[in-house]
Amino acid sequence: MKRAAVAYVTREDGRMLVVWNKRYGGWTMPGGLVEEGETPDVACARELFEETGLYTHKADPIYVAPTETQHDGRASRCHVFRVTPSANSVESEREVGCAVTWFTREEFLQWSPFAKFYEKMFKVLESNK
Repeated sequence: MKRAAVAYVTREDGRMLVVWNKRYGGWTMPGGLVEEGETPDVACARELFEETGLYTHKADPIYVAPTETQHDGRASRCHVFRVTPSANSVESEREVGCAVTWFTREEFLQWSPFAKFYEKMFKVLESNK
């Protein structure tokens, strides 16, 4: 079973960190596949740095669920972590053509190819408050 790990990073104004995903043609949270020998939290920190340049200070697991579709090498299970980046790191585009920016939740759900998965996640997070 392939697993993915994703970083949910928010600012004080509620906007969330997103990256342009060329493979899927839309905005996603930073993340990717858990590699052989990695734990999901280690994969989350690695992917966050690779995609945004941010170092992870703290990562708390907040959601684990099957993905909507399992095809073309995608993970069948996704681990989402609420990440607090290190204070001394700054987000930046790390791969040409893969911009890094901040969206509202509504903007993210409008432009993410994985909106159905994240809508379910947000509902669970809201019910756990």
